[in-house]
Amino acid sequence: MEILEIIIHASQEAFLHVGVSLALVILAFGYIDYKTKGRLVNLLEINPMLQPIIGSILGIIPGCGGTILLIPLYTKNKVRFGTLISSLIASMGDAAFILMAVDIQKYILVSIISFITAIITGYIVDGLKLDKVLKLREKAEQKCNCNNYEETNLEKYIDEKYKGSTHIGHIENDEVDHILHHSNKKKVSDSVYKFTHSMGYKLFYLLIIVGLVFTILTNDGGLVHSHDHHEGISFEMIISIIGVGLSAIYMIISKKSIENSTHEIVESKYLSFKEMIIHSACESAFVITWIFVGYVVYEVGVLLIGGQEVVNVLLLASGVISIFIGALLGIIPGCGIQIMFISLYSNGAIPFAALISNSISQDGDALFPLIALDKKSAFWATVLTTIPAILIGLIVYY
Repeated sequence: MEILEIIIHASQEAFLHVGVSLALVILAFGYIDYKTKGRLVNLLEINPMLQPIIGSILGIIPGCGGTILLIPLYTKNKVRFGTLISSLIASMGDAAFILMAVDIQKYILVSIISFITAIITGYIVDGLKLDKVLKLREKAEQKCNCNNYEETNLEKYIDEKYKGSTHIGHIENDEVDHILHHSNKKKVSDSVYKFTHSMGYKLFYLLIIVGLVFTILTNDGGLVHSHDHHEGISFEMIISIIGVGLSAIYMIISKKSIENSTHEIVESKYLSFKEMIIHSACESAFVITWIFVGYVVYEVGVLLIGGQEVVNVLLLASGVISIFIGALLGIIPGCGIQIMFISLYSNGAIPFAALISNSISQDGDALFPLIALDKKSAFWATVLTTIPAILIGLIVYY
């Protein structure tokens, strides 16, 4: 019975108390991305001395889009290694959205600390010329057999609508295009494409609107950490469980359980208003699902350990170790683990210094295209973002 209560409570927290506002924030930032169409990325090439600052600005924007679009510029030697490091340090990925919804003041503080750390680290990396010392940026190799390449539905849609103007940071048929858009690409089935592009996102936003109206009418906004439930089934339970269920289905069907944003998707949402809405729905579903998982993991953990008092004792005992745990978890590509980490922080299970360490260390989905294009740079970028993460985390802790 306790497990059922945990699932119900986690659903309410993930969808109704966080997810509704979070989906609207993600949609708003998606619209800003669509209107700017990567203009900030273009500034990087013409402002070499300001690159770490511009890279940090791209990273601090919630989501991974700005940093993802920077990756091809780095591999084509149009931006410096320090700029890449700056953007990765500043980026919190999709985890930024949940921290924004959970505690806006802490989000601003984390963003300021990450932004300053990103700029300083970027200039240090460039000043020491670490890319030359480490012998990075060997020319990317083409890794696909273009004779067997088949366009995805998304590519066909963009090609027809924009007639070749489908890339930001690189051009059609260059080495970046081959690796990120042609290599090992599998065509999305028509049924999946129809779900995500016709019915799925409409159902998702319908539930968001219903949840928003319910939240406004009941004045029940914000996080609620009480386990007191009314007897019987309430409308709040129903809409929350359906919302989390649809989010999980949407994420699984979209095959976005680990990597939520790819270079191709980021480009498409910058160029198409409809793709921006669809991807925003997919991104919101991804975050809501991982928030739900985070709450369930925490609550079940508390239950198995023996209660909140035992958790508090363990936290006091772990102390500074949590800084290193946060930094090491940040090494994992993608945003799922980071979203869970912030969910645990919102429950008081993780100190603020560990949150800082994790936020600086994590690279979100941006690490995936970098790994595909230049594995050596990806390795050293991970190392160089982890070092300041631990240092700043320790400074904040003490």
